[in-house]
Amino acid sequence: SDEREFVSRDFLGIKAVHMHYTCKKCGSEIIEEFTLTDVFIDNPTT
Repeated sequence: SDEREFVSRDFLGIKAVHMHYTCKKCGSEIIEEFTLTDVFIDNPTT
């Protein structure tokens, strides 16, 4: 979606990753946390 802009990705050890976004509507930071198992299951080609 165009409502948020990707900023950065932080790997938390080997178990999780934080995806940082900026909301284009309000300018606030959005952080989504994924476990790496979720990432690999959702994106097998990555």
